[in-house]
Amino acid sequence: MKTRPAFLLLLGLFLVGIRGPVSAAADEVLREVRASIHSELPSARFVLLGSREGSLAVVERVAVYWEGRPEPCQVVAVGDARTLSVDGSGFVLEDMNFDGYADFRIQAFVPAGPNTPYLYWLYDPETRRFQGNKDLEEITSPVFYPDAWEIRSENRSSAIARVLRVYRYVKGKPLLVREENTRIDPEEGYREVTVRELRDGQWEETSRERMSLWTPFPLPPSLSVEQRVTSRPEGWEILTDRRAHRVSRIGVHDGRLEHGVDLRYDRLATRGDSQIGTWTFAEPASPDGYWISVHYTATHAVLCRRLPEGITSLRVIFSRARRIDGFPVIERIEIR
Repeated sequence: MKTRPAFLLLLGLFLVGIRGPVSAAADEVLREVRASIHSELPSARFVLLGSREGSLAVVERVAVYWEGRPEPCQVVAVGDARTLSVDGSGFVLEDMNFDGYADFRIQAFVPAGPNTPYLYWLYDPETRRFQGNKDLEEITSPVFYPDAWEIRSENRSSAIARVLRVYRYVKGKPLLVREENTRIDPEEGYREVTVRELRDGQWEETSRERMSLWTPFPLPPSLSVEQRVTSRPEGWEILTDRRAHRVSRIGVHDGRLEHGVDLRYDRLATRGDSQIGTWTFAEPASPDGYWISVHYTATHAVLCRRLPEGITSLRVIFSRARRIDGFPVIERIEIR
């Protein structure tokens, strides 16, 4: 009975000895980076330690070494940061508070959307250690502009809405000073940008601009044609109608006019005194691409041309009140 404590002590030491090497072996070196923190400091080596879960890197600690020193000068406990790009944007070294010293950030987790969250550590030249910074964690997908002393963060809430936020340091903390909201209306075909700025502690809308997503596609408004009568009916005289041949209608085709497929608009909408016919394009079936034909009054002559490659839509704005040769007058054509 007296030997049990000694036995338990030896067993405990044996188990501790086993757990130690296993724990150390579980620390995989995910990435190693050599960099200069400051011109007056020796070069540093950053070793990211953790594990992998398939293509996901789980960063648990960052060991920081001064060049030539075998022991780390600091081991930063990260926790459980997860990134798909540990060799790229998952770990970034740069000056993030514009004091001339390099800091680092690690992607916090893999988001469902494009807005990347980070954990931040700033270098403190007095203690010569990296300190975590919670204020910066509110900023996702940051881009640092040391010349302007600004941090910019562009976030997308959807495919048609995004916001650009601009921060500046005030009393050592990043302060949001400008927001640029962009909203796209694919149905109406415009992009609207609204800018708000912080002035004297109050937010003000400083500008609002709406820009069309469509590009004008002008048509030759008239055509000069020489026509002749091949046989004159008896008793009739031939006179020349010198009025201009004006645009009467257009056609959209998958392939050239002579052997292509005529395409009907995908959508017809009414807006005030106008109607809007919209064609939406995917990959053309014809190797000749998409074409447009322009028909003119009082002639069989037709102008044709291939539409620019890469366009996704074409729309024609017709007048509801005016007609020419029985067709609604075309007010304008736009593409995008």
